Amino acid sequence: MIMKHSPQIIEELYQVAPLLAKADKKNVFITQHDYFNLLSDRLIDRLTATSVYKLASSETLFSAPKNYFSQLPGHILARIRELENNAAQNDMEEISPLLSSLKNTNVFFVDQNYFSDFTIPITPEAPVIKMQHFNRFWKYASAAAIAGIVAVSALLVEDYNIKPAT
Repeated sequence: MIMKHSPQIIEELYQVAPLLAKADKKNVFITQHDYFNLLSDRLIDRLTATSVYKLASSETLFSAPKNYFSQLPGHILARIRELENNAAQNDMEEISPLLSSLKNTNVFFVDQNYFSDFTIPITPEAPVIKMQHFNRFWKYASAAAIAGIVAVSALLVEDYNIKPAT
């Protein structure tokens, strides 16, 4: 797609970047005809020409100890646990130095004779007071009053919902 050169675009370019607008209009991304076809061959030639040590065909450049990859997950998990423990200890020291200093101290220590010398004052038993029994009349009267309140409120709510809005 070729961009049209309108005067508005050129004027805007002079306003935004005057140095760029004065630059020559030529393509700076030009390469030789077969540049990318020959690039891999040229790179290999340069690398072999500047190489200090040439490997034998049977020699490998990289090697790992025996059973390295079978033991790797265990080493990684051990390192993560070590980092987590250190991070928790550092956080504890930062938040509360007093608590971190008591790390392995039993703070619930009591003298050996504490409970043998411990006395509790004994108070006389409190009297048990029985509530008087409601007689039947009051039970039925309170139940009827509650039932009446529920019925009247239900009728009022129902009556309110039936009336048309004014």
